[in-house]
Amino acid sequence: MKKPISVLFGLAAGAALLNLSGCVTSAQIDEQNKQLAAINVALANIQENQLKSLEFQTDQGALQIQSNNLQKQQYQQQIHGK
Repeated sequence: MKKPISVLFGLAAGAALLNLSGCVTSAQIDEQNKQLAAINVALANIQENQLKSLEFQTDQGALQIQSNNLQKQQYQQQIHGK
């Protein structure tokens, strides 16, 4: 599975913070890194759920096609008296 793009944003945000202020403590950086890691996990879960949802939708579409075909066959049999 691909890593969420949030990792890149996290690194960029950390670098920007250091570049802009120049006076960030290591405790602040650690806290920010923890927060970014938590966000990264949440985004990875969202991405995984979206992939599952797409798979379910694909399956649902295939089942709908099968159902439509069966209904069509039943209708044609009724029309032709079979």
